[in-house]
Amino acid sequence: MGTTLTSLDLSPTVIGDEGCERLAHVLRECTALNHLNLSANQIGVEGGILLAGKLGGCRALSCLNLSCNKLGSEGVGRLAVVLGGCRALARLDLGGNRLGSEGAGRLALVLGEVSALCHLDLRCNEVGDAGVGQLAGVLGRCRALSHLDLSFNGIGAEGAGRLAGVLGECKALAHLARHEESCSERCAALSHLDLSDNVFGAEGARQLAEVLGGCSGLAHLDLSLNALGCPGAGALAAALGACTTLAHLNLRDSRIGPEGVGRLAGVLLMLSGLLHLDLCSNGIGPEGARQLAAAVSECGALTHLNVYDNRIGDEGATTLAEALGRACTALAHLDVRYNEIGGEGVGRLAEGLCRCKELAHLDVSYNQIGDEGAGRLVGVLGGCPALAVLRVGL
Repeated sequence: MGTTLTSLDLSPTVIGDEGCERLAHVLRECTALNHLNLSANQIGVEGGILLAGKLGGCRALSCLNLSCNKLGSEGVGRLAVVLGGCRALARLDLGGNRLGSEGAGRLALVLGEVSALCHLDLRCNEVGDAGVGQLAGVLGRCRALSHLDLSFNGIGAEGAGRLAGVLGECKALAHLARHEESCSERCAALSHLDLSDNVFGAEGARQLAEVLGGCSGLAHLDLSLNALGCPGAGALAAALGACTTLAHLNLRDSRIGPEGVGRLAGVLLMLSGLLHLDLCSNGIGPEGARQLAAAVSECGALTHLNVYDNRIGDEGATTLAEALGRACTALAHLDVRYNEIGGEGVGRLAEGLCRCKELAHLDVSYNQIGDEGAGRLVGVLGGCPALAVLRVGL
């Protein structure tokens, strides 16, 4: 079986280090293996070392998932030496392995040799500014890289700046570039960038914004939970207009406020292909909802909108509903929880949304709509053919 096995998924079976010892003997014979998933298996340093001793023979390996284990910097370091020889490796997931800056550095030593790498996931590894700086130094040689996840890593403004530097200069994130090529030509291949839940704030956003405009193929951008503030939102707005392929934008819990939404509104008008927009927990209020409504009126492709926890009130709900019903007929998912919406506001919301024939999921819970508002909502939206989930709650 070993010589013909191409895919092995043992997630999550909790094999631990002892199981890795047994598995290692099998892997030695799996020369055709191209997909290996060992995520969530409590594999520690010893297990990583055992795997490293045998993976070198899996020359066809294209996808390796070791996320949610306990490899640490030592285990990843030993694996990294072997991975440099896996020239077919296209997808590598080491999220949640306690790499730290030392582990990131050891991984960086070999990443440049993996020329086929297009998907790199290092989320939840506490790499910090030092670690991302070492990674940034080599990402420019990953010429096929299109998906990069460095979320929840304690990256500050310094680290964001180092990353921005490589995104701006990197010949990797597109086709092979000449020195005189523009940033837009160099970064065209990057399609998915997740830097959520870090600490780089407005300054980091400003540095990233300087190069994001050159990522003409960017489809998914997540900068949520980074305390961007209004200045950070403004800097992003100046860059995102050039990202005409952007389909997914997540800025939840970024403290942008109504003024920040106002700055973003202008660029949202230009993103006609935007499908998913998350602005929850940003304190945008009724004024921010008004500006957002003006922007989404041009986003006819929008299918998901999350404005949870923004205190938009009846006024904001009314203006937003009018815009959504008029322009966003493809809308399938809307979340307006915790927004201080009363019976009048939810009634207006229902009147607007009844024109969204694709609406499948609506959450208006944790507002002050009362029995009358709930009845009005159900009465108006009861005829929506696609509606599958309606949450009213408290």
